[in-house]
Amino acid sequence: MFILEELQGIFDPNGGTFKEGKYYHSFYAEIADVIERFFFDVGILERPDIMPIEDNGLQKNIVPAKEEGNSGNIEFRICNECNNRTLKTENGCDICMDP
Repeated sequence: MFILEELQGIFDPNGGTFKEGKYYHSFYAEIADVIERFFFDVGILERPDIMPIEDNGLQKNIVPAKEEGNSGNIEFRICNECNNRTLKTENGCDICMDP
């Protein structure tokens, strides 16, 4: 349904949350998931067919994840001026690390 797709497409710039083993991009995406489950329960929407085990789309070989990337910027928040994850609280003041 259109409204569910739109709600699930909203992303929180400060990151989403994990609840009940599932990642939600935003609070609105979590609401869309609850509405979608309700629609499945009352029969408004049909549940999608589950892929067979033989062809579940997963790769058989496991590729190790790289240890570099954005993991070092976890303590930073989104800066309102430059819109990058470079805002750090230092001595009680917010400081953008991107000059």
